Amino acid sequence: MRRKLHAGQIGDYWPDRRPNSPAWCRTWFDPVTRQTRRASLGTEDFREACRLLADWYAHNVTLKRAAPEEVKLADIFIRYWEDHAKGVRSASSAKVHLRVALELIDGDLLGACPSSWLLMGRECDSVRCHE
Repeated sequence: MRRKLHAGQIGDYWPDRRPNSPAWCRTWFDPVTRQTRRASLGTEDFREACRLLADWYAHNVTLKRAAPEEVKLADIFIRYWEDHAKGVRSASSAKVHLRVALELIDGDLLGACPSSWLLMGRECDSVRCHE
């Protein structure tokens, strides 16, 4: 059975708000306790929350033993950018090439557009990324 996709979702995490708060949270389902968990992203803006979520995801979630069909190209690109490309002489060229590749896959299930916001600081026009 396929899990429900949430707007702005990356992997098992998505932006959401508590009913009594205007601030967006990083949200996930904890299978051990069978509860939805939240951690504040500290912003009231949905696009900023998606960018912060992508940043957190890129730095905190490991893809060990992930099935290739479950790994999004944008996840690979963000890790490549963070771990290698942004520190080389040709970083500006790498950034342009990653932007072009992400634009080609934007809206496809292979490309998580919040990761493209983190990499390129651009707007995502995919329906999945809007509130």
